[in-house]
Amino acid sequence: CFHSRSRPSIKEAPNTMKSLRTNLLVAILILSPFHASGDKIENEPDSSTIPQTKRLRENTTDTCELCGLLGMTLLDDVYPKYTPTEELPEAMNCAEIADILQNTIDDASDTSCYDSWIDFNTQVPVFSQCCYSYSPVSTTVCEQEVQLLATGDDSDYNINIPYVPVNETAVNVALSIDYFAVTNIDIFEGTTEVFLGIDMRWKDERLAWDPKEHGGCAFTNYKASTDPELTNIWVPSLDLANRFDSLQNLPAAEGTVLFDGTVIWRRFGSIKGICLFDGLERFPYDELACPFYFENSQTFTLYNFDFPEEVLRFTALEAGERKYQEFTVVPEHTRIKKKDQRLDIVFCFKRSSNFYTTKLIVPTILFTILTFGSFLLDQRVGERLGFGVSTLLVIVAQSILTIDLLPVTKERLWVNVLTQGSQYFAIGAVLESLIVAYLYYVSVEPSDVDDNSNKSGSPPVETSDNTEERVTFIAENPSDEINGSAVNFENENKNLEKSNSFWSKVKNIHWTAESIKMMDRWAFFLFTISYFIFIVVMYTTRDRFGDYNPLLSCKGA
Repeated sequence: CFHSRSRPSIKEAPNTMKSLRTNLLVAILILSPFHASGDKIENEPDSSTIPQTKRLRENTTDTCELCGLLGMTLLDDVYPKYTPTEELPEAMNCAEIADILQNTIDDASDTSCYDSWIDFNTQVPVFSQCCYSYSPVSTTVCEQEVQLLATGDDSDYNINIPYVPVNETAVNVALSIDYFAVTNIDIFEGTTEVFLGIDMRWKDERLAWDPKEHGGCAFTNYKASTDPELTNIWVPSLDLANRFDSLQNLPAAEGTVLFDGTVIWRRFGSIKGICLFDGLERFPYDELACPFYFENSQTFTLYNFDFPEEVLRFTALEAGERKYQEFTVVPEHTRIKKKDQRLDIVFCFKRSSNFYTTKLIVPTILFTILTFGSFLLDQRVGERLGFGVSTLLVIVAQSILTIDLLPVTKERLWVNVLTQGSQYFAIGAVLESLIVAYLYYVSVEPSDVDDNSNKSGSPPVETSDNTEERVTFIAENPSDEINGSAVNFENENKNLEKSNSFWSKVKNIHWTAESIKMMDRWAFFLFTISYFIFIVVMYTTRDRFGDYNPLLSCKGA
């Protein structure tokens, strides 16, 4: 085609060669796409039939680094903000962090690079601070484009059906729980309310994209909810088997989707469950056990829950005993059991017993010992009996206060045994005071009460005039005297029969003021020692109250 009938002149030759080179370059540019497309049809499948994740991994062969996977540039001298870990110490720049990422890669395969990058940035998301994109597309435009392609009106995405990969039967959903605090324990209602963070992760490759093709955005957020009217993506259903309030009532939270299709859905809120409290018998030194049963709320599903080794994490908020709270969780006594598709967590809550010890236990013990002080008072002190009764009423009032703190139950509670035993000791002290008062004022002779009464002298009981009157009265009524003798004889027989009873024998004992005082001394000694032994036994056998349940109890933890 370059031949011509007329040969060009020497002056025209340079212009002619220049024109030929231009036409040749245009022909090459026009024909090259058809040649490439022809090769593709013969040797390769159509790229539209390749899954997005597979195409993404094929494109990461030469870019297995922190920012290269996103088609961005690494900012070497930038010091990002992150939470230090064992693998990633603090105060490191982006270049050092990128080197650590390279060391975590097991091999040079695309899969190892891809998975290592996802795991690393999920734990320490620093790529947004260390990577810079020269793309003219903004992050907002990138995320809009990604969401339109995945869940837009033109897509075939179905929020009711999970994505199950080829040759697999179900989607694996990783579940982990963060414990923050116990907000309320209602013993009367039998419920426990805790504040938790529910973290679920799974992979939905229908939502995956290649960051290099969409401006470098590595993640985007979707509306996520168990309510079909409020979600844009599919989410698994999780609930409590012993729920009082459903997990579906937790506040709404968006789900974060990474470019490989990994979905991270975290929700925070209070969860209330029905509990069969174990350990309440040892109130107020009890550790209450309350189980929470997490399970799939649907019968037939295409997804399985995967429980990692550290499925339950206690936050720094519960690292030590919380102040101004009645109950605190005991992490070392909390037990976890994984079976099939259910996760059983038995939380153990320790009660702040100092309040009950200072306000209830110690006053009850002190007032009981105070009632023994009545043994040290003389019977001639009129307030002795009133003192004992007053302290007994105080102990009764203390036990009434515990009624509002404990449920009505058939179980034997430690605090009830302590307060009732203290009441019995106080009642015994009051009864001893009554017996001593009776013996003192009935059986003790006045000469024993006051030895100086005879020395001071006393006027004669009867005068001579009275004697004469009595004799004259008897002489004037002889029949009455005979009748009186008969009556006195009958009374003596009755008194003789009564004298054989136990109480009569006690009365017939020659009680003196000194013997009654000795009785008070022995009572003070015996009551004090017995009550001390009672308190020691109560505290040493405190952990034996209640039945041991190996599945629910905190005693064997």
